[in-house]
Amino acid sequence: MYAESPDSLGVELGPSRVLTAVLVLLHFGAVVLALVVPLALVFRATLVILIALSFYVGVYRHGLRRGGNAIVALMLSGEDECTVRRRNTTEWETGRVVDRWVQPWLTILTVRSDARRWSTSIVICADAVAPDAFRRLRVRLRLRTEAARV
Repeated sequence: MYAESPDSLGVELGPSRVLTAVLVLLHFGAVVLALVVPLALVFRATLVILIALSFYVGVYRHGLRRGGNAIVALMLSGEDECTVRRRNTTEWETGRVVDRWVQPWLTILTVRSDARRWSTSIVICADAVAPDAFRRLRVRLRLRTEAARV
């Protein structure tokens, strides 16, 4: 585990049934639309394959958190400083929160890691974390967002 200081907030992320169900419904609808649209068979097949790939990555990484690069723990500290732990390692990666979207049942963070070239999105559904931890995470991120606007 990790030690929290008064200024830090640690969250363990688990699988989310709600997010998985939403991803299943959205991707199923996208496949139905791709099959109905009057396109050449090659384009429709390519579109369905891309939707299936998106489904696999989304559900495996964000919904079930089973992929090797899936983020399973997050610690926020200081001004948008963040450390994350991925499923395939016990090491923590440092980085910064570069964007956030906070809603009552869903939070999306974009984290730029010092160890990686591209930023990573972290999708956190309310049922994927403890209720108190999710509430504290939302409050902390909202306060940072409101302070940045002023």
